[in-house]
Amino acid sequence: MSTDRDTVGAYDRAAADYAAEAAAMPAWVAAEIEAFVIALGGAGRVLEVGSGGGRDALALEARGIGVRRTDIAQVSSTCCAKGASKPIGSTR
Repeated sequence: MSTDRDTVGAYDRAAADYAAEAAAMPAWVAAEIEAFVIALGGAGRVLEVGSGGGRDALALEARGIGVRRTDIAQVSSTCCAKGASKPIGSTR
């Protein structure tokens, strides 16, 4: 039987590999981020739930959007912190 602790543990174990696999920005994601930034008027703040390795947050921050990063995986929170211009929050 799975528990919340089991789920969090699974995310913790997979986080570093996931961040490495998702590090490259696909063209379609870059286009979606650009459209989102335009819709925000080029400024604003967002809450990113499930930040993973921080790829999307970094792209948003590079365009002037403030990002509050969150992730349940402690390893993801650590990965995000490496490139974060602002503190991130773990959901634990």
